[in-house]
Amino acid sequence: MRSCIRAALAIVAVAAAVPDASAAGPSRRFPKLDAALEHRAAVASPVRMSTVIVSLSPGSELPSDLRKYARADRLDSINALVLDLPDSQLAAVSKLAAVTHVHAETTVYASNFRTGITSGAFFVRNNLGFTGAGVTVAMVDSGVGPHDDLTTWKALDFVGTGIQDEAGHGTHVAGTLAGDGHDSN
Repeated sequence: MRSCIRAALAIVAVAAAVPDASAAGPSRRFPKLDAALEHRAAVASPVRMSTVIVSLSPGSELPSDLRKYARADRLDSINALVLDLPDSQLAAVSKLAAVTHVHAETTVYASNFRTGITSGAFFVRNNLGFTGAGVTVAMVDSGVGPHDDLTTWKALDFVGTGIQDEAGHGTHVAGTLAGDGHDSN
């Protein structure tokens, strides 16, 4: 009886130690491509073109044979280029060591048009008379950049790197907190 219990426990221990392949998700042939481009790369049509954003590793350049596909716009803030690329080239581009990601250029639509209602801000503004006037808010973030919606603010540098927002996150958060909507009108 003890032998059976030991054998059963050994099997359970081995089964628990072997990773479940399904936990990692499906295997991808071209992991640097987004899902839409991965499908296009598998079909590899030589006549279908895709407009893509190719992100490069720091210090890397686009190989010269691919420059003919590049548009004039370079996205320096994310070290990327926009290419009009035949789908038959997608797999090859995704395998380049200098390439970190390839994404389809798509139109993005805002989906937060009801946030004033769902957050309760609409009710507060219209029924309780609160406008935010006279309120002081502190924000600790990556910095704040100049923006037309931010007319009244003060910044302090606590870490010695300057107040300029290199990534844009702090400016975004500051706009959420204190933006006056100037650019929205």
